[in-house]
Parts: sequence; C-alpha cells; structure tokens
Amino acid sequence: MLGNARRITMVDGMLKIIDRLIDLLDRRNKSKRLVFIEHLDPIFIDLTLIHADYLSSLRAFSELIHDPASTGPILKAELVRRQEALAPLRSKVDAMSKAILSTDLDQPIKNFARAAERYFQLTTKKRTTGYSTLLGLLDWRAWDRPLSEERVFRHIEDVRGDIADRWSELTSAYAKVRLHLLLP
Repeated sequence: MLGNARRITMVDGMLKIIDRLIDLLDRRNKSKRLVFIEHLDPIFIDLTLIHADYLSSLRAFSELIHDPASTGPILKAELVRRQEALAPLRSKVDAMSKAILSTDLDQPIKNFARAAERYFQLTTKKRTTGYSTLLGLLDWRAWDRPLSEERVFRHIEDVRGDIADRWSELTSAYAKVRLHLLLP
C-alpha cells in the first residue's frame, strides 16, 4: 500500500511540474505575441504609410519636373512640405527601432529593427532619407544648370530603386519576425 501512495504522490508531483512547464510556455508565447502586437506591428504599419508617402512624392516630383512653370524653389517647397508632414512618424519609428536594438530580444526581432533603420539610409556612410536625397538633388541642380531632365529622372529612378530594395528587405524581415513570434 505504501508503494502505491508513493507512486501516486510522484505522479501527482510530475503532473504539477508538467502543468508548470505548460504555464511557462504559455506565458512565453503570450509575451512574444505582445512584443509583436505592441511594438513590431505598429512600426511596420507606420513604415507602410511612410513608404506610400515616398512613392507618392517621387511621382509628384517627376510630374513637377516636367512642368515648365515649376521652378527650383517650387519643387523644393513641395518636397520640404512633404518631408515635414511625416517627420514625427519617421522619428517615432527610428526611436522604437533603436530601443529594440538596445535590448536582448531575439535575433529576428533585432533583424527587423535593423531593417527598419536601414530603410531610411539610402547611403551606407550617413543617414540619408529619400527626401534628403531629392532635396540635395535640387540644391545640386540650382548650382549646375546644365543638369538635364534625363539626369534628374535617372536620379529619381535610382532613389525609387533604393527605396524598393530597402522595402523588400524590410518586408522580408517583417514576415520572418511575424512567423517567429506568432507561431507556437
């Protein structure tokens, strides 16, 4: 009889340990989901708005270049207006990405944050956004009058290509981190 009681106590103890492990795994999964819902998904949603704005601005910039009435100051004023419109959102994404990178979170999470930071870097040596690049082109155009329309369009296409490459990298990192955090 004493042997059966001991076995029942051992089985009961093992069941409690298993229940505790299941509870810990459940908490871990909930925590991972919370990181995604509270931090990563909002960053991606903000970046989707920023990306759409960049593409819209590039189209508008291309159209304004064709318009003979558009002077350098008109183009510059329009770009500055567009740049300032989403500047707070870009700052928020940048701050959240830096905060994630300063933690000890999993590598896929950090890879997403790095991709978010790189989205704004069109050059490797310094932080240059799509707007900064285009505004630099206008300043360059003001000094270099022979700058042809074709050369400007080529530069716009280069910026569009760089933004598309960064967006592709970002969406890939987002898909990976989403799977990492949301799959049990």
